[in-house]
Amino acid sequence: MGPGLLALVARLTGRELTVARLAAKGLSSKRIARELGISDLTVRKHRENVLRKVELCDTAQLAVCWLLIERGLQEGAFGRAADSESAAVNTASVPL
Repeated sequence: MGPGLLALVARLTGRELTVARLAAKGLSSKRIARELGISDLTVRKHRENVLRKVELCDTAQLAVCWLLIERGLQEGAFGRAADSESAAVNTASVPL
């Protein structure tokens, strides 16, 4: 099995995380560009980087992935003590 979901997400820059979050919510590249004050081309490049780094094929997979991340954060799965962090990463491994 490949790296856990959390490990893959850790590869993203702050801007890529922001774009991923907005894209996962269904916003278009043009809308994201307007909200962030950047070009549509830059948003598309960030989307490509996110999909590549998180090893996904499309925005639909990204949306599912983001829901899993948010659920883990809400349930505290990623915020536990360091000794349980590896368990949280392993349980976050999702073959997409």
